[in-house]
Amino acid sequence: MSGVALSSFLNLSSLLQRLSVEERLLHGEFPIEIFRLLNVKRIGLGGNDALRGYLPKINWSSGLEWLDLCRCGFRGSILASFGNLTQLISLDLSKNELRGRIPDVFQNLSKLTSLRLFSCNLSGPVPESIFGMVRLMELLLSSNNLSGIIRSGKLSKLSSLEVIDLSHNSLLSLSTSGNDANHFFPRLQAVLFSSCSVRQFPNFFRKLEYLDLSNNMISGGISKWEAQGWEDLTALNLSLNFLTTLEQFLGQQLAILDLLSNMLQCQILSTCLILRTPNPHLFNDFLISGNNLTGNIPSSICNWSELTVLDLSRNNLSGTIPECIRNFSYLLAFVDLKMNNFYGNNNLADKFPHWLASLPSQVLILRSNISSLTHPIAYTLLRIANDLSPETSSQAPCPRNSSEI
Repeated sequence: MSGVALSSFLNLSSLLQRLSVEERLLHGEFPIEIFRLLNVKRIGLGGNDALRGYLPKINWSSGLEWLDLCRCGFRGSILASFGNLTQLISLDLSKNELRGRIPDVFQNLSKLTSLRLFSCNLSGPVPESIFGMVRLMELLLSSNNLSGIIRSGKLSKLSSLEVIDLSHNSLLSLSTSGNDANHFFPRLQAVLFSSCSVRQFPNFFRKLEYLDLSNNMISGGISKWEAQGWEDLTALNLSLNFLTTLEQFLGQQLAILDLLSNMLQCQILSTCLILRTPNPHLFNDFLISGNNLTGNIPSSICNWSELTVLDLSRNNLSGTIPECIRNFSYLLAFVDLKMNNFYGNNNLADKFPHWLASLPSQVLILRSNISSLTHPIAYTLLRIANDLSPETSSQAPCPRNSSEI
């Protein structure tokens, strides 16, 4: 197909209903006339990143139901003529060289279930008409320059919504209202508002599976009432905020918890961070670096035998590293405990816990803890052993081959 001139597409029959040429098979300027074929219902060109073209200003095929131009290099603006595509079910213009605002023309697109416009350099507010699409299941507008406030009352009109991603729009915010308890999202599963301007925790989301509010300006505590409905969460990312407490007991479905770089200040897994022991067969990633947690690593962590990532670095933890970690499964790939007060060169004169060498981790970081080694460590699968102070680095073994670096 890559050897066929795009101009030959002009010979396609007006009876054509479906055109699907995906993933780097086309290059050059795409003929705009294809979008005007009378009977075409599906056009899929996604992944042809060497393709170029413009969207029609007028005279779209009125029966078009499915349009996928993701990562195709189309230029220009999203025009008001999209409002005439009343049969459209799915629209994906993501990762194109578009510009300007999203036109407020979605009131006639009552059949639309999926709207993907992420990474398009679009600006301005999210159009009001988008919040009237009661069949919309997927709204992906991340990595643009959108601005304004998304109010909970607007979102609640999207009764079929399952996934919403507005991340990486630094001028976009969420706003709660006095009657948030009346807002219900019966099908919503995933909410992503990372790297926006959210200042208040949105307590109107319930029964989610995935929540990402990382890199915002949420401060203070999240009360148990505000976090009702977290029992089904599998992933929670509240990193890079200003949280001081997290009162809610997280559910048994939790697999990922990321609270990196907040202001939690208490004994670990205590009053400012209440965490029931997760299902040990599901809990994979625990990241709580860059807070002010104190005390010893609790023995309850020994139940998390399926961990793949454990990051407790940059806190004020003390005591010894629980030896039960040696029993963690072969899945554990990353352990970072640096910049704490474990027994080491932070006022400590203990021996290196040699059982750590038996872990299957490929990255082990204990910097600014352990002081001196009494004998060399036989690392096996370890790729990076960033655990050593100047006193111990000279005794660390060299990698046997390039695969160990």
